[in-house]
Amino acid sequence: MNQNLDDLLEFHWMMDMLQTVDVGIVVLDKSFSVQVWNGFMESHSGMLPSEVRDKTLFELFPANRKSTRLNSSHN
Repeated sequence: MNQNLDDLLEFHWMMDMLQTVDVGIVVLDKSFSVQVWNGFMESHSGMLPSEVRDKTLFELFPANRKSTRLNSSHN
């Protein structure tokens, strides 16, 4: 049971670090959908994590669709 508690404490520490670090962190899945949007990104974009989660970068920033060479078919 101590290992489970240690794992849980480590997870909470990592999540706290992600939210409080003074740099924007965005984690995308293979389809370019936002999975993680930290507090820095929230403060600087004005968009809540709940507003951006599971939306693609192209939905959030449609002007960038034309200027990027990213393609979700690449692995």
